[in-house]
Amino acid sequence: MELLEIPPQVDVDTSAQNLFSPQAEQAVLGALLLRPAALIDVSALLRDRYFTVEAHRAIFNAMQALSDQGLEPDPVALANRLREEGSLEEPVGGTAYLQYLIESCPTSVNLLTYARIVERKALLRQLNQASLDIQDLITTEKDVEDIISDAEKAIYNIGQSRADQDLTDIRDIMRDVVRDLEKAYLDEGNTPGLPTGFQQLDDLLGGFNKSDLIVLAGRPGMGKSSLGLTIALNVAQHVRTPLQGFKVAIFSLEMSASQLVQRLLAIESGTDLQNLRVGRFGEDHWATVRQAGTQLGKIRIFIDDTPGASVTSVRSKALRLHARENIDLIMIDYLQLMTAGESGQNPRQQNRQQEITVISGAMKNLARELNVPVMALSQLSRGVEARQDKRPMLQDLRESGSIAQDADVVMFLYREKYYDPETIHDKVAELNVAKHRNGATGTVRMAFEETLTQFKSAPVYDPASMGQT
Repeated sequence: MELLEIPPQVDVDTSAQNLFSPQAEQAVLGALLLRPAALIDVSALLRDRYFTVEAHRAIFNAMQALSDQGLEPDPVALANRLREEGSLEEPVGGTAYLQYLIESCPTSVNLLTYARIVERKALLRQLNQASLDIQDLITTEKDVEDIISDAEKAIYNIGQSRADQDLTDIRDIMRDVVRDLEKAYLDEGNTPGLPTGFQQLDDLLGGFNKSDLIVLAGRPGMGKSSLGLTIALNVAQHVRTPLQGFKVAIFSLEMSASQLVQRLLAIESGTDLQNLRVGRFGEDHWATVRQAGTQLGKIRIFIDDTPGASVTSVRSKALRLHARENIDLIMIDYLQLMTAGESGQNPRQQNRQQEITVISGAMKNLARELNVPVMALSQLSRGVEARQDKRPMLQDLRESGSIAQDADVVMFLYREKYYDPETIHDKVAELNVAKHRNGATGTVRMAFEETLTQFKSAPVYDPASMGQT
């Protein structure tokens, strides 16, 4: 192959117009041949696909292969490896090219500088290709929201395609952990995570914690949407600072935004939901409703009511909102109405159990990516009702993909009145924390006003029901 001269000063032009730098690639390989042990230093930055010259990709691949075998990729070992692979002569150009790389790079001191140039050029090429793909998307008949989502996904994937993050020194992690523990110590009695507004639940979980996926599951009509909204409202109303409370994003796939706000109004004002919808209340109570509306207008809840939203769509909207507002909690109502593909795609086009697995995994990843708790509501099948004791258990989620495995917390909502309208416990609800990855499990009892779709803390709590995970 034709030898590429490396000038005394390697080209460091990092402008977007110059997307290639074979000279920087040569400088990286030459420096590695001079100091083979330094491959470890650049392995966190580079991938073989970052090299635009075929010979350079072959050389870098061979170096990595030797390193993976515990061998130092020195010039002799490298030449033997390339010979075994049948790539020493073509495309590399024989041992003469390896010698040229060594002679053209008199020192390995600037290896990391050269490696960063190669990485930057590769990322610029990917961004350039993504921009061309986005231009093509604009000419399609796809929905604008899907085009935006695809464009964001293309850009995001470039960042994800970069080499894996280095391991973190425990000393750096310890500083953050100790800081959080000190805060909990100084704030003894306060909830370390997001307060749900239910003290017994907060005592059990420590509130909703960052990066956790919290699944709230129940049969249709059990009240899980009402409980989810009550928790979201409680979080948003909790005063974090004198000037600002917490911020909540709600993705409502079942109810429209106006229906959801009506429920919030009913909860806040203590108004029968049906009477609120038809305006059946006196003038005095109308003042109460208006006052509740004024209070709700002061809190920071953001609502998206796109039906059949895809994982990609939810993620991209959450990312945009979090970048703008620094969201503290995300609520999904509910998981089974989401799709793993594009918005509006028929979920029956693929195995639904596999799709739910993709969805729950994506929601856990979203919680970790944004470092906020994600509360995902989940529907339970009627298999629960085949048992004499109809209280849900973890095994009831087995047919729902890997929800139970992905979740950090699994809570089941149960109301006896759902099955026995004549029960004396008509206003009692049980919230069974069946899984808690980082702590205790147990059952929290709540008061439920069905006409108000309102949950409140109940004084009754059964400590004997508590177990340890």
